[in-house]
Amino acid sequence: MNMRRTLTLCRIVAALPCLVGTWLASADDTPPGKRADEFFERGRILLDEGRYPEACEAFGESMRMEPGGGTLLNLALCHELEGQFATALREYHEALDRAIADGRQDRIQLARTRSEVVTARVARFTVEIADTTGVTMTMDG
Repeated sequence: MNMRRTLTLCRIVAALPCLVGTWLASADDTPPGKRADEFFERGRILLDEGRYPEACEAFGESMRMEPGGGTLLNLALCHELEGQFATALREYHEALDRAIADGRQDRIQLARTRSEVVTARVARFTVEIADTTGVTMTMDG
């Protein structure tokens, strides 16, 4: 199986729990805000238990139902603990923007602190090309 098919298959498999979770949530009569709170609380419990993949899934579902700055910070922390540093960094930056817009000093400080820690762990590389004539660079495909 080639790399592109493998990546496509991985994306489909990764999306299935989200789709099933959304379908099950829509079949329930519980208001979306309450369901989002339930997913958030489940995420906190799972995070405390060190069950990061499940916690990230719960926080992600909560975010889809009712986006919030606190949920986003928890999702970022979860991804950080899971070792998904680039994802966590993006989420911390988004959480920082929300915290600034909401005037939430506590969240501003937390998002800044965690993003600084994660920035040091994100892999980076620099490409230096002496002669760019006829050079093509392709990323992710």
